[in-house]
Amino acid sequence: MDGIESTRIIKEHWPGIQIMVLTTFQDESNIRQALQAGAEGYLLKSASIENMAQQIRTLASGSTVLDAEVLKTIMEPDYKSFDELTDRENDIVECVARGLSNQEIADDLFLSAGTVRNMLSVILDKLEIRDRTQLAIYYLQRNEE
Repeated sequence: MDGIESTRIIKEHWPGIQIMVLTTFQDESNIRQALQAGAEGYLLKSASIENMAQQIRTLASGSTVLDAEVLKTIMEPDYKSFDELTDRENDIVECVARGLSNQEIADDLFLSAGTVRNMLSVILDKLEIRDRTQLAIYYLQRNEE
């Protein structure tokens, strides 16, 4: 089993044990899963020995510990570029950012609503974005830069 599942099982049986995840994985999904499983800390193996020692002492004192890079990952996810999308997918993203429904996008782009829904799922997957609201916000922020 992996560390996340191990954390979940340990916390079920011994909830008082404090768990620090020490890993190379810095993606948002792993971080959130580890914390949801009950880990009180998440530290990257790339941290200096001095930093690791300090973080472990902090955890032992009862505080939650997140590596600075981990916190940055959670607060500012590193989304993929819109360059990875086809022209048609970018058209759909622009329509989502304008607040159009799937049916309105379908009407504007001469597609079926089902095709729009399927393409939107592909877009969210490619960009590793959770939902259309997050997609619209990200699109608008990127175009302001």
